[in-house]
Amino acid sequence: ALWGSCRLYGGSSVGYSHSGDVHSHFPRPYTLVASGYCMMFESSIISSLRALADSSGIVGFFAVVAASYLPYLLVALAVFTIVRVRPPRMRLWSAVYVSLSALLARGIFAGALHVLWSRPRPFVALGFQPLVVVDPGASFPSGHVSLLATLAVAVFAVNRRAGWWLGAGALVVGIARMFSGVHWPSDI
Repeated sequence: ALWGSCRLYGGSSVGYSHSGDVHSHFPRPYTLVASGYCMMFESSIISSLRALADSSGIVGFFAVVAASYLPYLLVALAVFTIVRVRPPRMRLWSAVYVSLSALLARGIFAGALHVLWSRPRPFVALGFQPLVVVDPGASFPSGHVSLLATLAVAVFAVNRRAGWWLGAGALVVGIARMFSGVHWPSDI
């Protein structure tokens, strides 16, 4: 019900305040933003996740490890899976397919959405210190999850088991990045 209340509109900023506060450094000539109950719902989710991460050192530790280091392990799994493809001609096709998929999804599609939907990261909007160091630029969409989910789907076409592992890993990275306070749930 709350998600049905989300609406999009054009504006000159991210839709929070135009009075020079912390959000005004996100100007765009035309920006699509979420407002109303959607932002309240997402803010409550992020606040709850952050409270859990702050109250439990082990949760915070795993959030940092999964948000910062797990993506490298997942990319290595994708490369390892492609290198093991037989015969060599199929290996080349698989490498090109996975590479082009990642380039299109992360480099072009996610990059375009980054420009069109410029909203601040949760730690900027809610005023807290994130668990991982990131650029305070726009948060939507998550580049990490865009890349990892694309790799999971592309690798799934080559090796189903590795594709499932990559998909599960992409989900874990997305949740960890929410716990870390650098992405909203709808960024993932």
